[in-house]
Order: sequence, then C-alpha cells, then structure tokens
Amino acid sequence: MRALRLANQLTGSVWISCDGPMPPLHSAPHVRMARGGVGTIDTIRPDLLVLDTPVAADGQRWVRAARRRGLAVASIHDRGIAPLASDLAIDGSVAARGAIKGARRTLVGPRFMVIDPRVASGPAVSVDAFLVVITLGGGPRVGLAQALAEQIVRLTPRARVVVAAGFVAGGKAPLEATSSIQWLGPRDSLVEVLSQAAVAVVAGGVTLYEAAALGVPTVAVPIVAAQRPTIRAFARAGATVAPHATGPLDAGAIAAAVSRLMVDRPRARRIAARARRLVDGGGLDRVTRALDALAGARP
Repeated sequence: MRALRLANQLTGSVWISCDGPMPPLHSAPHVRMARGGVGTIDTIRPDLLVLDTPVAADGQRWVRAARRRGLAVASIHDRGIAPLASDLAIDGSVAARGAIKGARRTLVGPRFMVIDPRVASGPAVSVDAFLVVITLGGGPRVGLAQALAEQIVRLTPRARVVVAAGFVAGGKAPLEATSSIQWLGPRDSLVEVLSQAAVAVVAGGVTLYEAAALGVPTVAVPIVAAQRPTIRAFARAGATVAPHATGPLDAGAIAAAVSRLMVDRPRARRIAARARRLVDGGGLDRVTRALDALAGARP
C-alpha cells in the first residue's frame, strides 16, 4: 500500500516490483508492475530507486546494484529497521529513533509518514455516533476481529461494526455478516469509512496514522510485537487508547475500551485532537516532493 501511495503521487513513469503478487488495487496510468527482481534495473533504467523492505540483506543487495549503475537511492523505514546507505532515508514513525545509519540524509518523524492524501481533509462533518470500524488485517486476525465485533455489540447494543477484512482472496467476507456487523473486502482506501466512525480499532500500522490524521479516536491493538513501540508512543502522547501495549490480547478488554470511548465523547475528542496534532496528514506530499527532487538531481 505504501509503495502504491508513493507511485500514484510521483511524477513520470513509475514501476513497482514487490515480493509476491500485488493485491487487486487501482493505480494511476503512469504506474506499472515490474517482474524479475534486481535485473529489472537494466531493463527499466530508472532515475531513482526507492526501497521499502524490513529485510536489510534484500535492501543492501538492491543498493549495491544501484550503486554499480550510478542510480540515486531512497529508502523507507519504520523505527530505523533495516538501515541502508541510501541518498535519502525516510522514517515517518512516531517512534523513529533518529537518522538512519549510513544514509546521507534522513527525513524523520510523522510529518513524513506516507499515508492516504485524502486524510488531509480531516474528520467528516457528520460522524455516526454508533459506528465502530475494526481494521486489524486478514488471515489469523479475522477470528479476533469477529470476537471483538461481537463483544462490542454485546456491550453497546446500538453499535454498528464495520470490519475491514484485509486482502482476502476473492474480495468476499471471511465470516457471516449480521444486522450489526458488516465485513468489507479489499479496497484501496479506508478513509471514507474511517472518517465517519465514532471509534476505530486499529493495529499499529499505517491505518493508525490515517485515523489519527482524520481525527478519529482509536483503540490500538498490537497484532505483532513490532507494532508495540509505535502504539506505546501514540499512547504516551495521549493520541490513542492502548489497553494492550503489553501482554496478550483480550477481545473483552478491547471491546470495553471501545465502549467507554463511545460513551465518554469529551475524552474521545481530546484523544482525536492530540492525534491530529501528532499526524497532520501531509507526509505523502512532503515525501514525494523530496523523491522527485532526488530523481531530478541525477547527473
């Protein structure tokens, strides 16, 4: 998703090479898929290589290939993971640890988080006071999302829960919907549905930042251990509720946190306001301008 956000925003022709098949998402006419790994550099002959990988060895292999060909290199990071000796490094995490080791220049902090540019419009004029959006991803997280949705409806009978099921094959809901629980299949953006939510339950990835920029109060759930530092940083800033910053996940405790936010609207508004101050939503524009400048600087 981050690669696609950048590709759609950059000027000129853009090729995306990813590990595995691309999800069925829409891209701009100037964006195409590249196959064949590092060897595609010689076929495409780009002005700029942008790397986004948590695996340092993979990134280093691409950097070496780019250097042999005199290419400019940019790299995208989360909390400094997989540092690369790039010309420009971008770490938009709220829990970023400073400049990327080996990079000539680093853009640091949530002002440079690559998220959907539509978040800049801010919160919806009319919010559904009983709408809860859950977006934890697909696969094994589906069961947790279902249990959580059921618990929320039990605690708040008027609640309507919308669950984004991640990139599920065929775009079909993985479980049965009810009058109170609706499942969403794969889509390019959750901004429209998020912006209408009274509360969103999110993991510690990009959607947390998008909800923050939209001014949507969140309950953040660390699906994997790597998400805990980001969630803790948001919680320290008063920008999310984090009932499980440490320890195992419990659907009942998460649902209770959601229900409390739905009732305590002044607290929900305070959390949303702090989140918007933390993430202003302009990161994609700042990053793409920096990448366009780097591509144009090639001799």
